[in-house]
Amino acid sequence: MAPKTSSKAIASTNGQHRKPGNKRKTGTTTQAPAIVNNSGGGVGEGDARGAGAEHKRAHTTKVMPTVEKDPPAQLVAVNNFMISEGLTDKFWQLPPAMDLTFATVGANTMKENPNFNQHKMFVGGRKCADKHEEFWAYLKENLKKSSEVQIFVTAIPADADGVEVTKRLPSTQFKHQPFMYPFRAVAMKNAISSKIELLTLIQYYFLEAGKAEKAWAEKSDYHLTSLKAAVKYIAKVYAGLGGAQNVPDLYTPTSIPDEQAIVRPQPRAVTRHRTVIAESSGAHAQQESTDTAGTNEPLHKMMHRVSLEPTSGASAAPAQTKRKFDTMGEDMAYFKELISVRKEEEDSDEEFERIVEQRKKRKLERQKTSLELLNKIPVKAFEVYYAKTFSQEEGRAEEENEVEE
Repeated sequence: MAPKTSSKAIASTNGQHRKPGNKRKTGTTTQAPAIVNNSGGGVGEGDARGAGAEHKRAHTTKVMPTVEKDPPAQLVAVNNFMISEGLTDKFWQLPPAMDLTFATVGANTMKENPNFNQHKMFVGGRKCADKHEEFWAYLKENLKKSSEVQIFVTAIPADADGVEVTKRLPSTQFKHQPFMYPFRAVAMKNAISSKIELLTLIQYYFLEAGKAEKAWAEKSDYHLTSLKAAVKYIAKVYAGLGGAQNVPDLYTPTSIPDEQAIVRPQPRAVTRHRTVIAESSGAHAQQESTDTAGTNEPLHKMMHRVSLEPTSGASAAPAQTKRKFDTMGEDMAYFKELISVRKEEEDSDEEFERIVEQRKKRKLERQKTSLELLNKIPVKAFEVYYAKTFSQEEGRAEEENEVEE
């Protein structure tokens, strides 16, 4: 049964992303201030939304005293990992957990889902002409294994007589939803790993906010790799927007911005490359279009065939550019293995670590043997064929996720 909306919010609504110089404490945490919305009148269980109610902190909130307590061991491990990896500056750009909105899960929802954490986290919203939508992340806890994150969307009609509808959001649709930053940055990432990185980031925020004591399985560090990738990519997106000061601020369920006000990140390089080909003129562009149309050739066969074709000096590319695409292919294969392992509930941590070690060995072997082949491949032919193959692999992965769900 889908959870119902409840808005006994426990949050701090400053809504600012960390600017350079605003540094988070590592290894310590405090209970997030409890702020209760008393605006009155609304829909759902204990909903204090109210018709026309605005979020005015000075009049509708009550700040409870903070309580010092020992931070969860996994939270300390994440902070130490970020320091050891030299990612503290990028890590501090993320908004603190106390600026996010947490709400108490309704009694009926807890009765239907006893493994749910008692709190849910607001990750975004959207205004429409006849309704507005709220996206909430729920943490399904497991004592022996990693917790599971489920995102639900609640559609609240503008008409007072309308019926509020809540349903689970499929993971294949994360990419197209109006999440807040930094969640939106990870969701928009064009990679198979984006789903894992988004859910791992949400798990981390439950830890930092003091809402959960454990988010991941013991003796497993796959989440550190996912968090590292998420933090680095978020910092890259922030830099593309001109810095953390230009990133849209966090908002609450009562202050959802207009959809047109949400900043859209720039498209990935492959999309821009295709656009250039479509708009270019001349025999070269026409020849590229003819060569790539209707091609379903596997990547490894294409690489072998292209390496045998004559290479002109004008189309030859530096080895560095071609190694970049080879690395993308390796990462895609790695995350396919990672996803398959995490889907199997019975797989042990030893099996997962074994696969990671195998991937490292294969990567070293490929780097030793592929350089000579890569230097022979014309850059244009490689980029076009790889872009097509990568999009096909991504589409098949999304179809598999839809079937499983």
